[in-house]
Amino acid sequence: MRQRGFLAAALGTVAGVMLMTGCATKATGGGWIQSAVVPTEKATFGLSGDATDCRDPLAITCTVRFNGSYHDPFGTISDGTTVSVSLKGAGKLVRVGPTKPTIMPNDPALNNCMHDPAAPYDSQDPSRPGSGTLELLLCDNGQGNNTVDMGDLIGIDVKTGPYAGYQNLKSVEGGNIQTQ
Repeated sequence: MRQRGFLAAALGTVAGVMLMTGCATKATGGGWIQSAVVPTEKATFGLSGDATDCRDPLAITCTVRFNGSYHDPFGTISDGTTVSVSLKGAGKLVRVGPTKPTIMPNDPALNNCMHDPAAPYDSQDPSRPGSGTLELLLCDNGQGNNTVDMGDLIGIDVKTGPYAGYQNLKSVEGGNIQTQ
C-alpha cells in the first residue's frame, strides 16, 4: 500500500520516468571487484533473483528476492581488524528511485540500480560465526558500447554481525551485473 501512496505523492516526473523504465523483474550477476584493502586482490560475488510482486502494471517498484555470496580476502571491520570476509545472504532488492541511498555515489550516469538497505547474511567463515545485516547496492550500467564510464557497480556496507563495519563499493572489473 505504501507504494501507491508514494505514487500519488510523486505523480508527474517520477511516475513518468518509472513507467517508461518499468519494474525490474530480475537481478543476476557474478564476478569480481577490487578487494577493499588490497587492490591487487579480488573480492568475488555471485547472486541471482526474480521478482515476486510485479502484478500491478502501475507499480513503481517490484521486489526482487535474491540469494548471493560474497568473499573478500582482505576487509577491515569496525574494530580495525583486517579479516577475510566470507558470507551468504538473501534479501529483497528494489529499484533505486529519486531518493538515492547513502551508499550510492552521487553520479548522474549511474542507472538501473537496485538496493536493499537491510539484507540478512550468514558468515561462511567458521572462525567468525554468526549472522547480521548488510546494505547492498547493484547497478547495471550496460554492456559494450552502452556502458557508462563507471561500468557496473556493486556496493556492500555491513551494518551488524561478525563483519560489522566492512564496506566495499567498486566497479565490476571482471563479470557482469544485470537488472531487467
